[in-house]
Amino acid sequence: MNTVTDYCLDRAWQLRLRPDDSRWLIGVALEELMADPPDGKAGEHSEYRTRLSARLTNAVRQHYGNPVVAWILLYVVVPVVVKLVIEWWFNPREV
Repeated sequence: MNTVTDYCLDRAWQLRLRPDDSRWLIGVALEELMADPPDGKAGEHSEYRTRLSARLTNAVRQHYGNPVVAWILLYVVVPVVVKLVIEWWFNPREV
């Protein structure tokens, strides 16, 4: 079974540049989402993207004191994590 972490890291080179931080952000994103996605497609649920983005931005700002690392995560890694986690969450997963 393909985990969300594998799914995200396999699809984005940006996440592979900082894999530990990416794994942490993916975990934070999963905690924010409900267990089962609602009906519909990922593009129809922009409120999830907004909520996830805000949660991850807040987590990065609280966790990192280095402004350069925080900037890289906020403007390079977080948008990719949000996109891929939402995409993975709404797509059927193999059991």
